[in-house]
Amino acid sequence: MFRCPKCKSTNLEVTVEVWAKLIQTSDPDGPIYETEPEAAADKDHMWTDISPMQCKDCGHGNYPAAIARDFSDDPDREFIVIATSEGDNDETKTCPDCGTPNQFGELCHKCTLDRQAQFEATHTPG
Repeated sequence: MFRCPKCKSTNLEVTVEVWAKLIQTSDPDGPIYETEPEAAADKDHMWTDISPMQCKDCGHGNYPAAIARDFSDDPDREFIVIATSEGDNDETKTCPDCGTPNQFGELCHKCTLDRQAQFEATHTPG
């Protein structure tokens, strides 16, 4: 769950990555670039534990900037959320060790470090 660390509100906004159609127009003063997210073939969007986030009630995170992890009830958890245009989260791919959702179903950073530490503890030169 995400809450503002300052006022405890859940009225939050997060910066997301989206695909957008790129429109390029020639102009005597130089090229003009526009984007149309609604025209993209892939309407999914994603955000992560380091995406900028702000509270709409008290403004926390607006300045200085804050990230999603700062608003999380589990600030050590790394994650990637992929949401479809219908708003359903695609969390079918998870870390095989701890179940943390991620984009590729690979080990999360914490579990990778845990496995490395276990390997080093059991495979010391003798």
